[in-house]
Amino acid sequence: MRVLIAEDELIERKAMRKFIEENFSEIQVVGEAVNGRKAIEQAQLLSPNVIFMDVKMPGIDGLEAIKQIYNYDSSIKFIMISAYDSFDYAKQAMAYGIKDYILKPGKKEEIVKALLRVKKDIENDRQQQKERDRSKEWLKERFINGIMHHPLPKDTLQIKRKLYPEMKSGFFLVFMTDDNHDLHKIRIEIEKNIDHQFVLLDKENHLVVCMIAYDSK
Repeated sequence: MRVLIAEDELIERKAMRKFIEENFSEIQVVGEAVNGRKAIEQAQLLSPNVIFMDVKMPGIDGLEAIKQIYNYDSSIKFIMISAYDSFDYAKQAMAYGIKDYILKPGKKEEIVKALLRVKKDIENDRQQQKERDRSKEWLKERFINGIMHHPLPKDTLQIKRKLYPEMKSGFFLVFMTDDNHDLHKIRIEIEKNIDHQFVLLDKENHLVVCMIAYDSK
């Protein structure tokens, strides 16, 4: 897990970094930011999973920085830190998926609990994304199998509308060989060199490629 610390107070920032690095071997502190603008720049440059964001910082404050970062990458999780016990800040922060709100000086137990909660959320997000990816791959396989049959199975057009709503036409390429290693190399070359959208299907000793076109010519 990659962490960015956005905190304008040097002692607070360094203390938090030291605590995280000494207690979480699986967490990497990828950077520090002294204000909101730097936090935005670092978020885009370093792609952290989690940002500890101080509310009150010079220039762009923590809430505004969160809004801009969230619009850039909504998958980033935020843990807000503040010297003020402000319900208004917390309420505004909830709209951007803030996971915790820690009051300064941050107690070690609170930091640990916040990081563990966020880590669990990230793991859940990744698992859900894997399931969505598997579901999409299964639909692609159903689609390419369906359009190779006549008449079309009932659900083929429904899958087409879901996966490729703008598709107007297409064509097939079929590669056949008894050497699975050759098929694997062909697949790699196709994925590397073809810019147009396509669907691949491995079927025993041959590879089927369906090219997707968005015009009827």
